[in-house]
Amino acid sequence: MDKDGWKAETWTQFGVRIVRKGIPGIDKPGVLSPETAARKAAGLTAGLDLTDCAAEITQLEIPNGDDTIPISVYRRRAQSDAPAPAVICFHGGAFRTGSRRDIEPPMLLLCQKTDAVVFNVEYRLAPQYRYPCATDDCWQAVKYVYRHARELGIDAGNITVCGDSAGGTLAAACARRDRNYRTRMIRRQILIYPVLALFDPSGMKDYSFSVDHYQFDDAYAPQIIAQLRALAAISAGGSFYTKDETQARLPDASPLADRSFRDIPETLILCGEFDFVLEQSRTYAKYLAQAGTAVKLVIYRGMMHGFMNFTGIFPQAENLVEEMADFILNDRGG
Repeated sequence: MDKDGWKAETWTQFGVRIVRKGIPGIDKPGVLSPETAARKAAGLTAGLDLTDCAAEITQLEIPNGDDTIPISVYRRRAQSDAPAPAVICFHGGAFRTGSRRDIEPPMLLLCQKTDAVVFNVEYRLAPQYRYPCATDDCWQAVKYVYRHARELGIDAGNITVCGDSAGGTLAAACARRDRNYRTRMIRRQILIYPVLALFDPSGMKDYSFSVDHYQFDDAYAPQIIAQLRALAAISAGGSFYTKDETQARLPDASPLADRSFRDIPETLILCGEFDFVLEQSRTYAKYLAQAGTAVKLVIYRGMMHGFMNFTGIFPQAENLVEEMADFILNDRGG
């Protein structure tokens, strides 16, 4: 059991601390969480606000050339005068869909649990705005928050970037730019089922993908296999953000393709058991650990892609936020 009472297995492999969490109340392996079917049957598309105290929500427009980048800012009303940790988050949606509103419930909950100021970024979407527009927008947001730390009431030395799915790509790209430009603005990164390669990475060292790598009960095979193959096709078709495969293989677009993984900040990766990008996450975590970064990978049994958004519906979504909060509050960096 972990500290939250979840049945969990923990081990270290290739320098990566791995935690695999069970489905509450279910010991049988290889099955989908019952909430997955319930959510689809009910047609639910968003999570619930689980906060028990009102957050102050403001809107910020930061300059970006001739345009601006909209950002929702969440902070505790009873926050102290001391500079707060900052979390800069990027939503998912395959670079073409989605909005900061999709991840507002879990980000509000994260704000409550950490007393951090959370900056929820609305970056430009493809196909109108292709690579590197979204990446540049998110990097601009990081620079703005860091440079305006005092007026925003945050600690410039305690900035976390995080993102889910395509947002995870963007968070990892920002961490990489921070390393390359030696700006040292980002203290840690949280990647939630991140898409780390916008091309088929088959053949890369330590990476392989096969449906046979996933262990599942035959009764769930059609749904799980269809989801795995659909995500694999989307991930390998980087043209939904980049203009061609050559561009998709740039490390700024696909962090898994980087030539060096040294000096990337401490990293937490969270992923579902039946998610295609789990294989990318394993490989990326191994690369980081071999380069000296502290990495923790949390795998949720019975989960597919996109579950973070469903706070109040999936218990795993709330536990995922607990993991994020613990990572921010129990910092080993500095």
